[in-house]
Amino acid sequence: MHPMYLQRTFLYLLTVCILVSFLLGVQIFLSPRFLNHFIFQVKQPLRYIEYWRSGYRVQNIQCLYSQDNDKSFAYKDLTRLKVRPNSIFFLETSCKHEAGVDLSPRQACSIESAALMNPHRQLYVVIISSVGNQTRSPVIQRLYEYRNVQIVQVDLVHLFQNTPLYRFYIEDNILTSLWPLSHMSDLLRYVTLYKYGGTYLDLDFVVIKSLEHLHNYAGAESSVAVAAGVIHLDHGHWLSSAAVSELRSHFKATEWGANGPGVLTRLLKNECEHQNLLSSSTELQ
Repeated sequence: MHPMYLQRTFLYLLTVCILVSFLLGVQIFLSPRFLNHFIFQVKQPLRYIEYWRSGYRVQNIQCLYSQDNDKSFAYKDLTRLKVRPNSIFFLETSCKHEAGVDLSPRQACSIESAALMNPHRQLYVVIISSVGNQTRSPVIQRLYEYRNVQIVQVDLVHLFQNTPLYRFYIEDNILTSLWPLSHMSDLLRYVTLYKYGGTYLDLDFVVIKSLEHLHNYAGAESSVAVAAGVIHLDHGHWLSSAAVSELRSHFKATEWGANGPGVLTRLLKNECEHQNLLSSSTELQ
């Protein structure tokens, strides 16, 4: 074979290898896990490239860091309050409220419906981000008209203390997630129910009946999956302990729903030894 041909073939293959290596390197560098790890290591927890189905998007995750010691509190801290038994909790887990609590009309409608239908139960709207000033927006002012609605902030280190997830949080393991804000919301709903009991509601639910006499339930997503958008657990219920322990042992950083509805689904299928979760034999005890 002609030496010139061999030389050209070698150069061609070398060029292809270099190009493939470069493209793989770019893909790895732009991956959410790598970027998040890099940002965490250099102690600049300002922005995070979060993977979404439509591509990458930038989100502020400053408020998720356990070392976020500069958090401003314009509202009372949930962990410093004497939380009333059987309260209802809404969690707003974005980091966007530095200039004042910013709830959408739809979110306010959800809170208002729960307050109207449950006048004898305390509602806590929990904000995890720093808040510089109490907002005077019409949406928030409307919520102030309900005596059973209280907007609070939360010191996350104190909230996670004395729970199985404390070390998980202070070691910033949430930052390994491809969806840290969503997965933090999952963790917080279970930790809140573990510490206080009561009802957790997503901020897109409209309550049309009283929840007063309903205990120990979750919504069904299908016959084989449990949703985590509405959960009630009495304080000390075995499932709240099981949920936080499950998250500590089997947190899934790369799976969207595995740490929310996936937790309840796995636990109930294991406990009830039944795949059909709508069966009467799978009622919570």
